[in-house]
Amino acid sequence: MKTDFLKILGCSLLAALAVNLSAPTQAQQLTPKLYNNAKQKLLEGKTLSSYTVGKPDAALYCEVAKHYDFVWFEMQHSTMTWADIEKMIAACPKSVATPMVRIADEL
Repeated sequence: MKTDFLKILGCSLLAALAVNLSAPTQAQQLTPKLYNNAKQKLLEGKTLSSYTVGKPDAALYCEVAKHYDFVWFEMQHSTMTWADIEKMIAACPKSVATPMVRIADEL
């Protein structure tokens, strides 16, 4: 009798789990998409692609920002300034790629 109860309990748990996995909950359907496209893809378990920009070139940034998940501005090993990066981001404010900056660090 105890084994019948455990079998029924196990089947009930598996059925409940299968139902929960197959259909997203109402809370999951209402979750807004993040501004940070790279983080959104990470949360969804997808692969990311990136491009590194090492010189101030707004046309290059606008072109690669269409095709990649994030653009890495390399300030540690280049002569780019914050003003250069500001100009590039302002040239394409609604790009798909999330802009990220690598800055020099003494540590």
